[in-house]
Amino acid sequence: MRGASEVRGYTDRGGRAEIAGDTIGLIHRAILAGRVYDSIAGKGLAGALVWVRGHTDSMPTDHAGRFEMALDLAGDQVVSVRHPRLGLLGESTERSALLSLGDTTLVQFAVPSLATLVRSTCGNRNRPGRIGVVGMASRADGSIAVDQEIVATKRTSRGNEPIAETAPARTTRTGLYGLCNLPARDTVQVSLMVGKTTQVELPVALGDASRWVELREWGSADSASVGFVGMLARVESTRESSSGLPAVISGRVYDATTGKGIPGVVVRVHSESDSVLTDSLGRFSLQTRGTGWQIVTVAQQGLGQLRGVVTRNTLLAAGDTVAADFPVTPVETVMRRLCGDRSADAGVLGIASGSTGLPESDLVLRMSWMANGRREQQTRSGPGGLFAFCDLPTDLTGGETLTLEVSGTGGVAGQSLTQLLKGEHRWVEIGLPKR
Repeated sequence: MRGASEVRGYTDRGGRAEIAGDTIGLIHRAILAGRVYDSIAGKGLAGALVWVRGHTDSMPTDHAGRFEMALDLAGDQVVSVRHPRLGLLGESTERSALLSLGDTTLVQFAVPSLATLVRSTCGNRNRPGRIGVVGMASRADGSIAVDQEIVATKRTSRGNEPIAETAPARTTRTGLYGLCNLPARDTVQVSLMVGKTTQVELPVALGDASRWVELREWGSADSASVGFVGMLARVESTRESSSGLPAVISGRVYDATTGKGIPGVVVRVHSESDSVLTDSLGRFSLQTRGTGWQIVTVAQQGLGQLRGVVTRNTLLAAGDTVAADFPVTPVETVMRRLCGDRSADAGVLGIASGSTGLPESDLVLRMSWMANGRREQQTRSGPGGLFAFCDLPTDLTGGETLTLEVSGTGGVAGQSLTQLLKGEHRWVEIGLPKR
């Protein structure tokens, strides 16, 4: 006779017994659940990958850092998790877990706190009135920037100058760095260096407490040096924001060659229609209700067409103030760098975006036109989505147009361009259909 009770499993010194099904033949599964907590941001860590060692099933954590997996496993197992913020100090990213069929086992992981990271990287070097900046650095392709120099400088009328009693830092094998003994309540430039070349430079507004700053290269060394493509940067503050208050983005738009501010540049958050213009010194202050990751765009208008656009991803919190300076270089200057002698002819320069709406490298771009038959040029987008077509025709007749097409794994998109004038360098943005 079938009974209502069942043995789900037990562990003893002498061995282990496991029941694969209940009394009516239904298969039981063990439930593995838990949370990955980001002590730096004070919330769950989204996008961490969780799996059981030796098994193929895995899943990412949700927006709150939680995960739940149904597994056809029992007994002692090793649960692993992977995310760039985990294991920064060499701490284990694995936990032992005893799974039982039909039961739920909870497992927790956590990113080290900002205070722990500052103590580990700075020790007792932060004197009174001084704080630390710790963070991670990565390459344009997302890989960790290992053993690279990070420096903090102060921007002056003579350029960037070293900060007294603040030594450069080097990234560890996990990309972690720590800049120590920085002046509180000041703004410093945090830069990722490769040799003597600045790959990323980010203005960071400091308060009374240490901060976490992530640096990510966006663009080649050449494009970074001319300030055209810019960078991806995340800045997080440990202080709690006042809910309901707008976030404020303030900074300066300036010529990357001369350092002079550029007036009349449009600055806006990509998801909103409101914008502001820079003043006579290139300064701006923009309020936004947007929080979380936001794309900030600056665009310079000239002769009825866009002459340059720079975008940056910035993490905003309600009531917070984020410093964001934008170096801008005219399209003509970048065309000379990319096209050489052919820059005197007409050309098109721009940024290609993937189906996520963000700039993407290695997209295929084709420019075609009709002139004694079909003609075509082809290129691929480089780091930061930057692309260029050099030596394009200026003598099309009969209302003919140029056709620009971009293709990638997310599909195909195209647009028509009116005829170029001799020596014209036109800025164009094109993207794949958004998912």
